[in-house]
Amino acid sequence: MRPRRPHSPVRPPEPAQRRHRRLLLVVPAVVAGGLLLGPAGAVASATGSSPAASAEPVQVVGGGTFSLRPGRVATTGWGVAPGVAATAVRVPALAAGGPLWFAVELAETATTPGYRGRVRISADGEMQVSATSLVRGSETFSQGPVLPSRAPAGSLVHLEVRALPDSRSGVEVRTWVDGHDVPDWQYGLLDPAGAMAAPTEARVWTRLSASVNQSVTFGHRGIRAVTPVPEATTAEQVDPDATLDLPVGGVDCSLWVEAAGPTTTSFTVPALSAPLWLSLEMPGAEEGTTYRGRVKVNPSGALQLSTTRASAVDLDATAYGPVLDQRAGQGARVTLEVNPRPAAEGQEKALELRAWLAGTPVPQWQQVYTDPGLAEEVTTTRVHAQLSGSAEEGVSLRHSLPESSALVGPTP
Repeated sequence: MRPRRPHSPVRPPEPAQRRHRRLLLVVPAVVAGGLLLGPAGAVASATGSSPAASAEPVQVVGGGTFSLRPGRVATTGWGVAPGVAATAVRVPALAAGGPLWFAVELAETATTPGYRGRVRISADGEMQVSATSLVRGSETFSQGPVLPSRAPAGSLVHLEVRALPDSRSGVEVRTWVDGHDVPDWQYGLLDPAGAMAAPTEARVWTRLSASVNQSVTFGHRGIRAVTPVPEATTAEQVDPDATLDLPVGGVDCSLWVEAAGPTTTSFTVPALSAPLWLSLEMPGAEEGTTYRGRVKVNPSGALQLSTTRASAVDLDATAYGPVLDQRAGQGARVTLEVNPRPAAEGQEKALELRAWLAGTPVPQWQQVYTDPGLAEEVTTTRVHAQLSGSAEEGVSLRHSLPESSALVGPTP
């Protein structure tokens, strides 16, 4: 069972930047001329693969100082950091126009990808999380949300990365400024092409934008292991679903994940004493605004589609769609699909919705919702669920993570 995700601790990701299927960015494993720092500042060899784990597991790979010229990369040495791997960085003064990235990198092996959980810090202190997968020197990039908090020069920023705690391949990332509460996991990269394995080695990775005109020097705390290795998951324990826990009148959400084109999620209908809404939520064109294509399940099993525009400053606005012919009683498996249709000649931007029961034919689009505030291109989504305040008790809702047909394919 995945941990509960509280309702949106961060604002939705910026919708303007387009990422295509699996978002392949080819990046050298080591940038030429980059400074590679090992423990205590020793210069390490410039190799793109990790060394074998030492016989004496090292819980902390020593902190120290990074000195970066524009466009250059630096790393610490590899350390044994099973479970959650963590670091912290003292933010330097950054020139306008040039961000700094730092990451916790989980080592690639002969059979499994490597991963970086990253945070991008701009000159004005804006923070944005992201994640990448690493396969033989190529890096596949997935952009996460911009965070509401800022990290001014001199602040200490914590970063934690862990492998997904179930049978899937990928990582979860969270970051926060020292002195603030530790947040829930803010972003997850699900890698359908990766082979699941518990990583044991990690290092700190950092890069300074090539667009700045000055070097920076800043301190870091090295790699630290936060938790022990989780127990191995057996084949009998593999569960493709996640769980949202809904109190009476409450809301719960999954992590934001990468999306492109038609996106689906499936869920199992729990015992209901009042209506339940299950949505796929996507960022709008305006910052702080999201749109939810949703299906309502009544205690009678009746299903109805609707679309909601949600904003931090305005009341939610809902456009109601059709009541469907099918009914979904307790235990039924329902699939919801939402397609963010871009504007085209003779067509407005729209969300197209449809829902159906497992084992029945996939229908035509059942609701088409148009709104000028929809994003031109959608790159992220999450599952959003809400239980009516008239329910007698809370429910646990089991669902699959969103899957976009445009992102399913072989590893580039």
